[in-house]
Amino acid sequence: MTKRRDKEHGSMPVLKDDLQEGRISRREFLRYATLLGVSTTAAYKIANVVNNGEPLLMQAAQAANIPKGGVLKVAYRVVDIDDPHTYSWGSEVFRCVGDYLTRTDEDGVTHPALVESWDVSDDIRTWTLNLRKCKWHSGRDFVADDVVWNLKRVLDPATGSSVLGLMKGYMMNDEGTALWDANAIEKVDDHTVRMNLRTANVAIPEHLFHYPMCILDPDDGGKFGVGSNGTGGFDLVSFDLGQKAVMKARNDYWGGGPYLDGVEFIDLGDDPSAEMAALASGQVHGIYAGEVSQLDVYKGLPGVKIYQAATAQTGVLRGQCDTAPFNDPRIRKALRLAVDPRQALEV
Repeated sequence: MTKRRDKEHGSMPVLKDDLQEGRISRREFLRYATLLGVSTTAAYKIANVVNNGEPLLMQAAQAANIPKGGVLKVAYRVVDIDDPHTYSWGSEVFRCVGDYLTRTDEDGVTHPALVESWDVSDDIRTWTLNLRKCKWHSGRDFVADDVVWNLKRVLDPATGSSVLGLMKGYMMNDEGTALWDANAIEKVDDHTVRMNLRTANVAIPEHLFHYPMCILDPDDGGKFGVGSNGTGGFDLVSFDLGQKAVMKARNDYWGGGPYLDGVEFIDLGDDPSAEMAALASGQVHGIYAGEVSQLDVYKGLPGVKIYQAATAQTGVLRGQCDTAPFNDPRIRKALRLAVDPRQALEV
């Protein structure tokens, strides 16, 4: 968990007052308080939050009793994993083997990961990242040089990472071709990295969990595959593009666990009926995302539990504006007017 700042951030009294007066929700308070370096435990205590009517400490105790063992098999597309910094989708294999600097949960609360705690200046431009003292699978210490290398690589336009687009406004020069300052990413000591922003941004801990912001071993040169070094709970022992990825648990993970002996991702293609058949027969224990058209069938399968997740995923219809008929602005306007936004939000 994050450590308390020696001095409370100047924005915290305002956040507490906004929570007290109902100007922000508990969810909003928890998000901003943890982003500003308040420990997760302290933030929940301030907000007096309980989940499902149970204190958080009780839930943590229950989590400690999770049984261990077994291999989880999931129907999931096994896509190219060569360079995690350029991922646009499909980072689950890496997430078994490696880690991120932070982790934002489904409630919007950001937790420590390879960054054990962080501090932010009152002007929200200087972020000090205090790194966890842990080791790579190879036995080498995880140090600040590793973080500096990863941050500089994702912000190098030659890499082609979407992290550049996310951080460009506060980390890059006007042209977006280089860091805005030579000390924008600064190694303080072996376990401390400082990010000096061009402009203030409160969401830095969330941005460090952007899906291609994977922390790679610099010695691997940005490549990832079977045998790659990592800091996560599993080793990638085999990988067949478009077919199967197999991970085996390690017994030295800094984060505790893992509870499973292994994880297998099995690629069954785009046919939802193939995934449904595999789930029904026990070939897989779960599927990553079920088709809505198959929902009633899934509900009828014995022993199957459906989990719903609220996401920002949006279905869109794009027309090529240089090709008929979409090169006619009247057509594009007609399509826009044909959609009822309120009705679309209820779908």
